[in-house]
Amino acid sequence: MSVGQERNYNFVTGIVEAVDCTINEFCIKPEDAKSVPVNDLVDMFCDYYESHPTKDLFYYRDRYGDHRQPNVKNSKPYNEQAIERFQKRGWNVFPRVHKGMEPPQHDKYLWWQNALKGKDPRYPSFIINGRKCKFTIISMNNTQVIEKNGKFEKDKSSERKKTILPEEATHFGDAVDKRMWTKYGHLLYRTSSTFVDPRL
Repeated sequence: MSVGQERNYNFVTGIVEAVDCTINEFCIKPEDAKSVPVNDLVDMFCDYYESHPTKDLFYYRDRYGDHRQPNVKNSKPYNEQAIERFQKRGWNVFPRVHKGMEPPQHDKYLWWQNALKGKDPRYPSFIINGRKCKFTIISMNNTQVIEKNGKFEKDKSSERKKTILPEEATHFGDAVDKRMWTKYGHLLYRTSSTFVDPRL
């Protein structure tokens, strides 16, 4: 689980500006779970932010989280379980999901390329809390990009390698991708022509 928060102050530059911050991360491995892993994960978040004065949460759904647990009859999808758990713990949950099918990795790559340059005011400023989000940084730094048929794709093979810890694979980067694309993906199409294949 990746946690983000919008602020009006950039802690990196010291500038008063709108910035989207990745401020925390939580993960649990199935073998370490005390009960149902998704419940334990939500509880980790709720325990950490128990004293937070505003209990409003924008929940950026991953469509894969709409799948049900394998081998469990009549199980609820992971997203539904998480939302119910948050509500049980006193949080007001506002689900968010990106429109359409999964966006192409190529488009997300171009979006990040534009956003991380930090030179286009139409894209949000973006920072990561280096003390709280160790595995997010490792995940994003370790993510390889491959090219297929002239398009960029994320190499997600790290998720299947036993030599790479799950928390260091592409999962945390995917979680940040999901939130940022759902909130700001439209900017790529509105502000840039780089996603359009040239027609000669």
